[in-house]
Amino acid sequence: MYVAVASVTCRDYPNRLQVVKSRIQGAEKIPGVIPKYNWTYPALVTIAREEGFVALYKGFVPKVLRLAPGGGVLLLVVEFTLGVFRKSNVNSIALT
Repeated sequence: MYVAVASVTCRDYPNRLQVVKSRIQGAEKIPGVIPKYNWTYPALVTIAREEGFVALYKGFVPKVLRLAPGGGVLLLVVEFTLGVFRKSNVNSIALT
């Protein structure tokens, strides 16, 4: 349970920056015109002001939903690897 809370929390703040990064990269570069989103923190404020604070969480739900399958695969790989090491008696080999 604690791992799930930590994972969601760790995905929270970087997701806002990911939205801003996407907006900055997707802006049209027109010579002589200052783009709407050009710096990180002013872009955060602009998005929150114009579209609402919730707009900074676009794409958050799919990222969180990908945590469960990824964690399951990691658990299977770790258990399989540990089983291989246990069967091969790696612990009984003396290292000099």
